[in-house]
Amino acid sequence: MDQLAIQNGDSFNKALKGLKRAERAVVKDELRQFKRHYLKSGEKEAKAWENAKRDTCWNALDGRPVEEIRHDLWDEMRQVQTWRVKGLPKPRPQTPYLDRLLLCCKKYGVTGQVALYWVRSYYVRNKKCHPGTPCLRQLFIHGKTRPEEAVDWKKLSIAFEDKKKENVAMQKAGQLSQWDLVATNAALDCRKRELVSSNSAPTQVGRNMADFLIKESQTTVSRPPAEYSLHHAHWKQQWADIPSEAEFQSQYADVV
Repeated sequence: MDQLAIQNGDSFNKALKGLKRAERAVVKDELRQFKRHYLKSGEKEAKAWENAKRDTCWNALDGRPVEEIRHDLWDEMRQVQTWRVKGLPKPRPQTPYLDRLLLCCKKYGVTGQVALYWVRSYYVRNKKCHPGTPCLRQLFIHGKTRPEEAVDWKKLSIAFEDKKKENVAMQKAGQLSQWDLVATNAALDCRKRELVSSNSAPTQVGRNMADFLIKESQTTVSRPPAEYSLHHAHWKQQWADIPSEAEFQSQYADVV
């Protein structure tokens, strides 16, 4: 499975991008549906529109890294499995991410299990191809509006040095040649200099990348309101596409 994920990583990435584009269309559909719901409930036009935007303008997939997507979907799958084991008691778990994913799948023309396989495979590909590589996104601090504060630049600098030490240890253990070590650590040094200065302050490139993450965080709302799941409470039948506990353990839960 891991080798397949690595060899086909670009394909899984492009497939997920297709699902992300489908989510934009799904949100538009939901806006109209939720607005009609509020109008039927007696709300005025403006208020119905405001409520519909509040409930639907968030992202389960679009604009989010696969690590975050996987975390939220896997958490909800476990909730569904626990609910099944307990005999389907009321109330059912609220699963806005799975609900939105399955709508995107319907729009894109694939099953939920296929989409979950894509998420799992691209996640594995990233873990295998970028193990421990220092990354701005991992050190991004939500809520900050200045590039200098939005990333822990000191930790980023230390992360590059730690990665170089790890490579030295691998070379001493015979896992890397001396040339592998020299070339790899030179690449890490170049990337570090590009992002962070010697006094652990961001370079212009680093500031630009942090600014992108800030803007992305301000435009990508990834936490759905409770009202979203309440309106989808009658969609339980969609969960038939969610894998059983045994399927989950064998196909999806073996990578942390």
